[in-house]
Amino acid sequence: MFGLNMDDKVKKHLFIISFLLLLGSYGFGQSDMSKAMIDMDSRLTTYEIIKTDTTFSESGKMKKVRYYNPINKIRKTILYYENGTIKEIFNVNEKHQLDGILLEIYENGKIKHYGIYNNGVGFSYDYYEDGRIKIYSQSKDTYTIGYKATFCSEGELYSETFYDSTGYSFTGYHCNGNLRVKGRNETDYINKVGKWEYWNKEAVLIKTEHWEKGKLIKEEEIELK
Repeated sequence: MFGLNMDDKVKKHLFIISFLLLLGSYGFGQSDMSKAMIDMDSRLTTYEIIKTDTTFSESGKMKKVRYYNPINKIRKTILYYENGTIKEIFNVNEKHQLDGILLEIYENGKIKHYGIYNNGVGFSYDYYEDGRIKIYSQSKDTYTIGYKATFCSEGELYSETFYDSTGYSFTGYHCNGNLRVKGRNETDYINKVGKWEYWNKEAVLIKTEHWEKGKLIKEEEIELK
Protein backbone atom coordinates (compact mmCIF):
# COMPACT_ATOMS: atom_id res chain seq x y z
CA MET A 1 0.00 0.00 0.00
CA PHE A 2 1.32 3.44 -0.87
CA GLY A 3 2.65 5.66 1.95
CA LEU A 4 1.73 9.32 2.31
CA ASN A 5 3.97 12.29 3.02
CA MET A 6 1.89 13.73 5.84
CA ASP A 7 2.40 16.84 7.90
CA ASP A 8 1.75 16.95 11.64
CA LYS A 9 -1.86 18.12 11.17
CA VAL A 10 -2.78 15.11 9.02
CA LYS A 11 -0.96 12.73 11.37
CA LYS A 12 -3.03 14.13 14.22
CA HIS A 13 -6.22 13.58 12.22
CA LEU A 14 -5.20 10.00 11.45
CA PHE A 15 -4.50 9.30 15.12
CA ILE A 16 -7.95 10.57 16.12
CA ILE A 17 -9.67 8.53 13.39
CA SER A 18 -7.71 5.42 14.37
CA PHE A 19 -8.79 5.93 17.97
CA LEU A 20 -12.44 6.25 16.90
CA LEU A 21 -12.19 3.06 14.86
CA LEU A 22 -10.68 1.27 17.85
CA LEU A 23 -13.62 2.39 19.96
CA GLY A 24 -15.94 1.16 17.22
CA SER A 25 -14.42 -2.29 17.43
CA TYR A 26 -15.36 -2.35 21.12
CA GLY A 27 -18.99 -1.42 20.60
CA PHE A 28 -18.71 2.34 20.19
CA GLY A 29 -21.50 2.59 17.59
CA GLN A 30 -21.17 4.20 14.16
CA SER A 31 -23.79 6.79 15.09
CA ASP A 32 -21.59 7.80 18.02
CA MET A 33 -18.56 7.84 15.75
CA SER A 34 -20.28 10.18 13.27
CA LYS A 35 -21.19 12.54 16.14
CA ALA A 36 -17.60 12.49 17.35
CA MET A 37 -16.31 13.25 13.84
CA ILE A 38 -18.76 16.15 13.44
CA ASP A 39 -17.43 17.56 16.71
CA MET A 40 -13.84 17.02 15.57
CA ASP A 41 -14.54 18.81 12.29
CA SER A 42 -15.83 21.88 14.14
CA ARG A 43 -12.74 21.90 16.37
CA LEU A 44 -10.41 21.69 13.36
CA THR A 45 -11.98 24.68 11.60
CA THR A 46 -9.19 27.11 12.47
CA TYR A 47 -9.58 29.70 9.69
CA GLU A 48 -11.59 32.87 10.27
CA ILE A 49 -15.18 32.68 9.05
CA ILE A 50 -16.33 36.01 7.68
CA LYS A 51 -19.46 34.93 5.82
CA THR A 52 -22.10 32.20 5.86
CA ASP A 53 -24.69 31.38 3.22
CA THR A 54 -27.71 29.28 4.26
CA THR A 55 -30.18 27.55 1.91
CA PHE A 56 -33.59 26.31 3.10
CA SER A 57 -35.93 23.65 1.71
CA GLU A 58 -39.50 24.40 0.62
CA SER A 59 -40.68 23.30 4.05
CA GLY A 60 -38.43 25.91 5.69
CA LYS A 61 -35.88 23.41 7.04
CA MET A 62 -32.18 24.20 6.78
CA LYS A 63 -30.80 22.40 3.71
CA LYS A 64 -27.27 23.72 3.14
CA VAL A 65 -24.80 26.00 4.91
CA ARG A 66 -21.62 27.33 3.32
CA TYR A 67 -18.78 28.95 5.23
CA TYR A 68 -16.32 31.37 3.62
CA ASN A 69 -12.77 32.25 4.60
CA PRO A 70 -11.09 35.70 4.58
CA ILE A 71 -10.51 35.70 0.83
CA ASN A 72 -14.23 35.05 0.35
CA LYS A 73 -13.98 31.54 -1.07
CA ILE A 74 -16.04 28.57 0.10
CA ARG A 75 -14.10 26.50 2.63
CA LYS A 76 -16.75 24.33 4.29
CA THR A 77 -20.14 23.04 3.16
CA ILE A 78 -22.66 21.23 5.38
CA LEU A 79 -25.74 19.51 3.91
CA TYR A 80 -28.76 18.45 5.99
CA TYR A 81 -31.54 15.89 5.71
CA GLU A 82 -35.13 17.13 5.91
CA ASN A 83 -35.27 15.93 9.52
CA GLY A 84 -32.48 18.35 10.43
CA THR A 85 -29.64 15.86 10.88
CA ILE A 86 -26.35 16.32 9.04
CA LYS A 87 -26.07 14.51 5.71
CA GLU A 88 -22.63 15.60 4.52
CA ILE A 89 -19.66 17.80 5.48
CA PHE A 90 -16.76 18.60 3.22
CA ASN A 91 -13.87 21.06 3.40
CA VAL A 92 -11.83 22.51 0.54
CA ASN A 93 -8.85 24.82 0.27
CA GLU A 94 -8.37 27.91 -1.89
CA LYS A 95 -7.61 25.69 -4.90
CA HIS A 96 -10.92 23.78 -4.43
CA GLN A 97 -9.03 20.67 -3.36
CA LEU A 98 -10.39 18.54 -0.52
CA ASP A 99 -8.65 19.71 2.63
CA GLY A 100 -9.68 18.40 6.03
CA ILE A 101 -12.57 16.09 6.89
CA LEU A 102 -15.04 14.71 4.34
CA LEU A 103 -18.00 13.01 6.00
CA GLU A 104 -21.23 11.51 4.64
CA ILE A 105 -23.85 10.03 6.98
CA TYR A 106 -26.82 7.75 6.32
CA GLU A 107 -30.15 9.12 7.51
CA ASN A 108 -30.10 6.55 10.33
CA GLY A 109 -26.95 8.22 11.70
CA LYS A 110 -24.41 5.62 10.56
CA ILE A 111 -21.32 6.62 8.63
CA LYS A 112 -21.60 6.28 4.85
CA HIS A 113 -18.26 7.77 3.84
CA TYR A 114 -15.40 9.59 5.50
CA GLY A 115 -11.99 10.81 4.47
CA ILE A 116 -9.08 12.91 5.69
CA TYR A 117 -7.32 15.10 3.11
CA ASN A 118 -4.43 17.53 2.94
CA ASN A 119 -4.45 19.65 -0.23
CA GLY A 120 -6.30 16.98 -2.21
CA VAL A 121 -4.25 14.03 -0.97
CA GLY A 122 -5.42 11.59 1.67
CA PHE A 123 -7.54 8.50 2.29
CA SER A 124 -11.21 7.57 2.56
CA TYR A 125 -13.56 4.76 3.61
CA ASP A 126 -17.04 3.90 2.32
CA TYR A 127 -19.43 1.67 4.27
CA TYR A 128 -22.50 -0.39 3.54
CA GLU A 129 -25.53 0.71 5.54
CA ASP A 130 -25.06 -2.18 7.97
CA GLY A 131 -21.62 -0.79 8.89
CA ARG A 132 -19.43 -3.17 6.89
CA ILE A 133 -16.62 -1.66 4.84
CA LYS A 134 -17.34 -1.15 1.13
CA ILE A 135 -14.40 0.82 -0.33
CA TYR A 136 -11.00 1.96 0.91
CA SER A 137 -8.89 4.37 -1.12
CA GLN A 138 -5.61 6.16 -0.54
CA SER A 139 -3.85 8.76 -2.70
CA LYS A 140 -0.19 9.71 -2.71
CA ASP A 141 -0.49 12.26 -5.50
CA THR A 142 -3.70 14.09 -6.39
CA TYR A 143 -5.78 11.84 -8.70
CA THR A 144 -2.76 10.00 -10.16
CA ILE A 145 -0.98 7.72 -7.70
CA GLY A 146 -2.69 5.64 -5.05
CA TYR A 147 -4.53 2.50 -4.03
CA LYS A 148 -8.18 1.43 -3.95
CA ALA A 149 -9.82 -1.67 -2.52
CA THR A 150 -13.47 -2.70 -2.78
CA PHE A 151 -15.21 -5.30 -0.63
CA CYS A 152 -18.15 -7.67 -0.96
CA SER A 153 -21.09 -7.09 1.35
CA GLU A 154 -19.91 -10.13 3.32
CA GLY A 155 -16.60 -8.38 4.02
CA GLU A 156 -14.35 -10.29 1.61
CA LEU A 157 -11.95 -8.36 -0.65
CA TYR A 158 -13.48 -7.88 -4.13
CA SER A 159 -10.85 -5.87 -5.99
CA GLU A 160 -7.54 -4.06 -5.63
CA THR A 161 -6.33 -1.26 -7.88
CA PHE A 162 -2.79 0.15 -7.76
CA TYR A 163 -2.53 3.50 -9.57
CA ASP A 164 0.72 4.94 -10.90
CA SER A 165 1.65 7.77 -13.28
CA THR A 166 0.90 5.76 -16.45
CA GLY A 167 -2.16 3.71 -15.50
CA TYR A 168 -3.17 1.05 -13.00
CA SER A 169 -2.86 -2.63 -12.20
CA PHE A 170 -6.12 -4.37 -11.33
CA THR A 171 -6.80 -7.59 -9.44
CA GLY A 172 -10.35 -8.82 -8.85
CA TYR A 173 -11.55 -11.54 -6.50
CA HIS A 174 -14.67 -13.64 -6.12
CA CYS A 175 -16.41 -13.14 -2.79
CA ASN A 176 -15.11 -16.54 -1.69
CA GLY A 177 -11.56 -15.14 -1.85
CA ASN A 178 -10.45 -16.80 -5.10
CA LEU A 179 -8.96 -14.82 -7.99
CA ARG A 180 -11.44 -13.46 -10.54
CA VAL A 181 -9.47 -11.24 -12.96
CA LYS A 182 -6.01 -9.71 -13.27
CA GLY A 183 -4.54 -7.19 -15.71
CA ARG A 184 -3.34 -3.67 -16.41
CA ASN A 185 -4.67 -0.47 -18.00
CA GLU A 186 -2.56 2.38 -19.35
CA THR A 187 -2.85 5.63 -21.35
CA ASP A 188 -5.30 7.79 -19.41
CA TYR A 189 -6.35 4.66 -17.47
CA ILE A 190 -8.74 3.41 -20.19
CA ASN A 191 -6.69 1.12 -22.46
CA LYS A 192 -6.03 -2.48 -21.49
CA VAL A 193 -2.44 -3.59 -22.14
CA GLY A 194 -0.58 -6.88 -21.98
CA LYS A 195 -2.07 -10.07 -20.58
CA TRP A 196 -5.43 -10.22 -18.83
CA GLU A 197 -6.52 -13.43 -17.08
CA TYR A 198 -9.91 -14.58 -15.79
CA TRP A 199 -10.81 -17.30 -13.27
CA ASN A 200 -14.07 -18.90 -12.18
CA LYS A 201 -15.21 -19.19 -8.57
CA GLU A 202 -13.30 -22.46 -8.19
CA ALA A 203 -10.01 -20.64 -9.01
CA VAL A 204 -9.75 -22.34 -12.43
CA LEU A 205 -8.34 -20.22 -15.26
CA ILE A 206 -11.08 -19.90 -17.90
CA LYS A 207 -9.86 -17.17 -20.27
CA THR A 208 -6.80 -15.17 -21.27
CA GLU A 209 -6.61 -12.01 -23.37
CA HIS A 210 -3.69 -10.13 -24.93
CA TRP A 211 -4.07 -6.38 -25.44
CA GLU A 212 -2.03 -3.69 -27.16
CA LYS A 213 -2.96 -0.03 -26.63
CA GLY A 214 -6.57 -0.88 -25.93
CA LYS A 215 -6.99 -3.32 -28.84
CA LEU A 216 -7.68 -7.00 -28.26
CA ILE A 217 -4.99 -8.95 -30.15
CA LYS A 218 -5.68 -12.48 -28.98
CA GLU A 219 -8.31 -14.20 -26.85
CA GLU A 220 -8.29 -17.77 -25.63
CA GLU A 221 -11.21 -19.51 -23.94
CA ILE A 222 -10.03 -22.45 -21.85
CA GLU A 223 -12.26 -25.52 -21.90
CA LEU A 224 -12.96 -27.05 -18.53
CA LYS A 225 -12.38 -30.77 -18.22
